[in-house]
Amino acid sequence: MDDASDRAVFTASAKALRTIAVDRGLRDMIRSSPTLLHALEKAAWRFVAGPDRQSALRCATELHSRGILSSIDFQGEDAEARSEVDAAVDEFVEATRATASLNVGASISLNLSHIGLAIDRALAVANCERILAAATPTGTEVLLNMEGDRYREDILSIYLDLAPRFSTFGITLQACLSRTERDLEMCLEVPGRIRLVKGAYDELGHGTDIRSGSVDAQYRRLSQRLIESGHACAIATHDPSILAGLLATSARRPEAVEFEMLFSVATHRLEKLRDLGRQVRVYLPYGHKWHLYLFHRLAEHPPNLHVALTAMVKELQAR
Repeated sequence: MDDASDRAVFTASAKALRTIAVDRGLRDMIRSSPTLLHALEKAAWRFVAGPDRQSALRCATELHSRGILSSIDFQGEDAEARSEVDAAVDEFVEATRATASLNVGASISLNLSHIGLAIDRALAVANCERILAAATPTGTEVLLNMEGDRYREDILSIYLDLAPRFSTFGITLQACLSRTERDLEMCLEVPGRIRLVKGAYDELGHGTDIRSGSVDAQYRRLSQRLIESGHACAIATHDPSILAGLLATSARRPEAVEFEMLFSVATHRLEKLRDLGRQVRVYLPYGHKWHLYLFHRLAEHPPNLHVALTAMVKELQAR
């Protein structure tokens, strides 16, 4: 196939995988089928630390021994049952205490829709405050993930309300949105690390409003602004050309800049940055609700689907 055909196949595959990711009927089907669930888990554990906190802590400890920090995230989103929300908040509080006791420089990442935003804004605020109160005495950073259109305004406003009170509270911004240039300037007015990603969430609305070819240019522009501001930040990308262009800029304020990548993705690039003396971190998810995360990883790079299918077939053959 020519390049245009390859791009078309890539785009169609990514769209299909994102559709699967947010189809609750398909997720319920996967969860109700032990055979399919176990087969998919083989693929999921390539991108997820494991099913429980202990798995994530072991992984964070091993990464730290190699000079790599981690940002631990108990997977979940769109929690609409109060019992699920309460359990998630308890888990984040315990994860915060556990990471601090290990002294491995781990931070915490979370979705506000996992801790109450899908039910009620006030509930999400109260639960976020509880987690931040547990994290603050040890200086543990807590970063909000950015989610889709349904939650974006609330996430940003909750962050801007709470950040002046909690200096280790951070947020994720998506370069794929035209509004992010304005949002970045607002977030620079409060303390807390700003993580810049290209952005994956567009399934809850037409959130991605910059053409795909322009996202890289926007990412470069916003990351330069972020680094030159001197504000604590995380440059979260695997793109080698972008990383190469930012090395000189980040060298002026290395203490404020982290480079972050996903667990088990392009690890050699992260290690190269580490060897250059830069602070590096891995986004480290864990838990059983890996469905959305797995299909997003496959959608970002559809050739990963071949790896996932191979793992699934091997698991099915073994059963």
